[in-house]
Amino acid sequence: MDSQLKFLAEIHSALAVDSGVLTALGTSQGVAANMRIYPTMAAVDSPMPYLVYALRDTSAVGEQGFKSGNLTVDCWDYSSSLEGIHALREAVGKVLEHSVFTDGNAETVLGHVYGYQSEVVPTDAQNVWRQELRFDVRYRQLAEVVDYV
Repeated sequence: MDSQLKFLAEIHSALAVDSGVLTALGTSQGVAANMRIYPTMAAVDSPMPYLVYALRDTSAVGEQGFKSGNLTVDCWDYSSSLEGIHALREAVGKVLEHSVFTDGNAETVLGHVYGYQSEVVPTDAQNVWRQELRFDVRYRQLAEVVDYV
């Protein structure tokens, strides 16, 4: 598996098992949580609340085989108030901010997630809320590291 996909899979897993994220999504650990966390885009009829994450604006391979970029996590909720969307934002921020993801044996760092910004993004639908979180990331391209060394 490509190292970028491994990095994103680790991010997905971290979100899918965190009790704060699960509570904010209104689900429990397991299949229900994975059905509310989507890479890249969610289906139009996806039940809310849910998360969509994607890696964007990546750079060329830099020092020690790392690339830089932005991880965007869009939180979506249907509610008459902002409480749910704010709870989801807080839970996602706690899981991802200043996180280090490894390949499972803790010897190879797949990526770092640090500092984020967030903003409520207006939607056209009444009572539909979107909160966008943008994290700075550095992640390793393992195949390119071999050529780099």
